Amino acid sequence: MQNMILANALLSDAGVIGGTGGTGDLSIANLQKMDLKAIYRVLGDTVALTVDLLSAKEINLVALIAHNCSAIASVRVRASNTNNPVTAPYDTGLLPARSNQTTFVDSGYPLERNMFLSFFSPQTYRYWFIDIVDTGAAYIDIGRLYISKAFQPDTNMDYGLAEGVVDPSRVNRVASGGKIPREFVKYKTAEFALGYLNEADTFGKVFALELACGRTKDVLFVPDPDAKEFLQIRSYYGTIETINPKVNYQFSLFNKAFRIEEIPA
Repeated sequence: MQNMILANALLSDAGVIGGTGGTGDLSIANLQKMDLKAIYRVLGDTVALTVDLLSAKEINLVALIAHNCSAIASVRVRASNTNNPVTAPYDTGLLPARSNQTTFVDSGYPLERNMFLSFFSPQTYRYWFIDIVDTGAAYIDIGRLYISKAFQPDTNMDYGLAEGVVDPSRVNRVASGGKIPREFVKYKTAEFALGYLNEADTFGKVFALELACGRTKDVLFVPDPDAKEFLQIRSYYGTIETINPKVNYQFSLFNKAFRIEEIPA
């Protein structure tokens, strides 16, 4: 089990994205919006993106959230300090667009949305190139792009991770006793605590992330990047709904609790 990951999209949101043009209002700019209903749509079965971070940044995560790619679709990520993917020194090769798969065959696991998640050792480059191929597709949709320096603590979260579903639906009863349901969209939640944070992680990373994102900007929480089969269903694209204080409970050690609530697609 790999340590948990908590990321934001601030670096890629501040960058300049170019590439295959979107359809009408479903433009490439929607990749930098947290609303997953504001999608980027490309007609055809290929997409090529170039993301200029404006200067070389340390990156360890690339994610495409809420895409419609099929089981046979592939994604290739490259990076360079020059705007030329052909000579890019960093190259993931072809990876399944659905990151719960190990090959380009449908795993059969039902998903409410598709995610491409690529985790790697930190790479410091300015230009990032993302190529998607979904042979035979009429169009490709993508909801959100993350190119991020994700936070991964030296000591993993405490036991007691709580993952669940919130159903805000309401059920009223009529005079005869029958029920009249009013169904709302369900969403996932995750609650966890980091009990052994050092000062550098507490104030250099966690505190900075809280100040940058608060409750209004999106984050990506992945409890176990190695949990391949369930990687997508156990990854949370949402907001930090409860911002708890950092507690200095003993010399140079802090604990911090989080609650993440999913942003429905």
